[in-house]
Amino acid sequence: MVTVLTSVIFYIVPQGRIAYWSDWHLWGLSKEQWGNIHINTGILFVLALILHIYYNWNLIFKYLKDRTKKVKVFTGDFNVALVLTVVCILGTNFMIPPFSLILNISQNIKDAAAIKYGEPPFGHAEEAPFDSLVKKTGLDFKQSVAKLKEKRIELDAPNQIFLDIAQKYNMTPQQVYNIIKIKPSPGDTSELPEVPPPGTGTRSLSQLCQGFTLDCDTITKGLVQKGMKVDSEISLKALANGNELTSIELYDFIKEIVKTTGPSLTQRASANVPLPDFPEPGTGSVSIEQLCEKYGLNTEKIMNQLESSGLKVTANKSIKSIAEQNGQTPLQIYEAIKKVASN
Repeated sequence: MVTVLTSVIFYIVPQGRIAYWSDWHLWGLSKEQWGNIHINTGILFVLALILHIYYNWNLIFKYLKDRTKKVKVFTGDFNVALVLTVVCILGTNFMIPPFSLILNISQNIKDAAAIKYGEPPFGHAEEAPFDSLVKKTGLDFKQSVAKLKEKRIELDAPNQIFLDIAQKYNMTPQQVYNIIKIKPSPGDTSELPEVPPPGTGTRSLSQLCQGFTLDCDTITKGLVQKGMKVDSEISLKALANGNELTSIELYDFIKEIVKTTGPSLTQRASANVPLPDFPEPGTGSVSIEQLCEKYGLNTEKIMNQLESSGLKVTANKSIKSIAEQNGQTPLQIYEAIKKVASN
């Protein structure tokens, strides 16, 4: 029973990097503690199984005999169990429904946890010494120490382990990091890192573009020109798999497009690029906020006038999602935005 319970826990538990970074607990136990219980109860189950076979061997041996009193391993019941097991293994390995659905639900739960708890700046960041973490994330050591002191957090040593600092003050590593990290100001542009940050594969293309103020239309068009099938709303991992690529290879393609196509959304906004008469490819995956930023439009004005026309709108939702919510097409929503922008 306990093994079944721990299996359910591992079905919903966040990815390791998220669980350790956010100090995730369920019923007072961490992911590592649940893992230890799962392993030991699993071993206990195997030992109990061996003892059960040992003490009931004569009955089991008798059960395997047919009417002629010959031992027959491949009985009808055994064959059914074997076939079901093989089907389950193959279905899982090749991601065939309904096995893939079960795994996708688990992945969606884990992805939601990544959004809720946040990603670490790099893998196992909580185990890094403080001075090393600050250096890797491009922060200023003295400023970081000063920010901690403002919150009455003192370091025992420059190389104190980040997790130890958090535990000493009854905080999570993420909470400590949020104190020292640089808060981006509106209009700041971020370069796409050379190496994808942890969890990038679980983000969609539109989320990646929004996070780094990139032009999703241009990225989408660039990937299509390379012969890829692109859906900006699915995870980058799924997008890569659909195009027979690894997540790293896809990220490198995106990085290459960013380097060759020039300015980001924020930089283009300063050039006052007019809103085109017809939406560019991929506009449906862009949020109103992104669209306004790209073309130098007043987001608040656009939102207010769209709402006054009876539309239900959210600034950070994709135009496609807003269209579905209002029973319209993305083109109709785009036309409404263009009409407001021209007034």
